[in-house]
Amino acid sequence: MVEDSDGNLWIGTEGSGILRFDRRTQRLRQFAGPQSGVAAVSSPYVSAVYIDRVNRLWAGTLNGLDRIDMLTGRRTRYAEDDGLASTKVACILEHAGGDLWLSTDKGISKFNPRTGVFQNFSVADGVPGDLTGYSACVKGANGEMFFGGFAGATRFRPDQVSTDSYSPPAVLTAFDLFGAPVSIRPGSPLQQVIGFTKELALAHNQNSFSFQFAALSFRSPSTSRYRYKLEGLEQSWHEVGGDRRYAAYTSLPAGTYRFQRPRRNESRAVERAGRGGQYCNQPCVVGHVVVPNALGVGGAARDPVVVFSACASAPPPVCSSTQGARKRENARRA
Repeated sequence: MVEDSDGNLWIGTEGSGILRFDRRTQRLRQFAGPQSGVAAVSSPYVSAVYIDRVNRLWAGTLNGLDRIDMLTGRRTRYAEDDGLASTKVACILEHAGGDLWLSTDKGISKFNPRTGVFQNFSVADGVPGDLTGYSACVKGANGEMFFGGFAGATRFRPDQVSTDSYSPPAVLTAFDLFGAPVSIRPGSPLQQVIGFTKELALAHNQNSFSFQFAALSFRSPSTSRYRYKLEGLEQSWHEVGGDRRYAAYTSLPAGTYRFQRPRRNESRAVERAGRGGQYCNQPCVVGHVVVPNALGVGGAARDPVVVFSACASAPPPVCSSTQGARKRENARRA
């Protein structure tokens, strides 16, 4: 429960969304959105309500974080696709600089309302883990924050929390054909390790292959995020976690493609283009893949080959962390 500047009370409930007690009329009603009878929050289960320093109402629900206009009932929802650690938000506190700190069942999220950027802190950072269950949080007079939940409790000074902007390089570690590893041997298309291979020549019927990759760092691999795409086939980036470190392509049509190498950043800061993690602005171009048809790429008779030019011999450059914010141009509103 929280009180606004007019003395009205905003109450989060388990099953009825947000209730608003009007101090002037002494009436208690469910706070509805722009459409009559529709709740203003994205879930009827509201575990936390908070009004920040600029009089914005925030609601932590079982379906994400909602920013709610107290006059119109319009909301903007933030979820995992926007960088939030988990959609189960239990408690909300505000730092002196205006950032919100949220407890979830997967740790703590720091959110900058001005930029829309999240930073997530999990077990890998020393946070107990599941901090839901009791909606327990408080900020001390000195700015220190305390959060509690099923997994335990944690305390910290937000202005003393540091983040790592280092982004280790990612390298190719394996090449597979039709799901089977390609070994280095006479007659094999792979004559040296894939990370140092400059060119691969494949028959036209060897057009289903995959690359495996890894970041050159052992720090918190479970929180890693990777990004890659095959230009000429895909318009958008694939974004995967540390448990899916491969890119697979099946039955590619004839054509020329450019595979852009995945990158990883261990920082918990997120410039959103997908879920969790942070990525470099300039991905490394690994090389070109030419997939011919039976007569060649353009139909002319020739020996069909697939050519793969890799970034070979030298380690790839380290990408720097991006700190710019993603504007929520397509913010979801009720």
